[in-house]
Amino acid sequence: MKLVKTATLCLGLLAAMLSVSVFAEIVVIIKADNPATTLERKEVSRIFLGRSKSFPGGGAAVPVNQGADSSVKATFEQELLGKSQSQMKAYWAKLSFSGRGSAPDPVGGDSAVVAKVGSDAEAIGYVDASAINSTVKVIYRL
Repeated sequence: MKLVKTATLCLGLLAAMLSVSVFAEIVVIIKADNPATTLERKEVSRIFLGRSKSFPGGGAAVPVNQGADSSVKATFEQELLGKSQSQMKAYWAKLSFSGRGSAPDPVGGDSAVVAKVGSDAEAIGYVDASAINSTVKVIYRL
């Protein structure tokens, strides 16, 4: 009985370690020729929560969201914004109802975000690091 419990515990720990290594790095991106170079966590959070509409050095910042079924979106919201997807829905519903803001429109997955951000100097988005190309640059890493 003790051996079964020990084996179960070991398998659980192994599964937890493997699941952590499966998560890819999420990066926040802007157009490659945008003059901004880096952002702090708080600045990224303020933009994606609708509390700031510009980059710290000036220039409009328009957040680009991933689709609702995106695991990258779920991780980004939980890790950077500290909110689950249901909490984010409630947050945006409250702001929308009060007339103080609305959620950024989702554009799809990583490739759609890279395409949008790479063609719009005001756009800021988040993707799996493996999706970036020369049209965008990383300004924050989760």
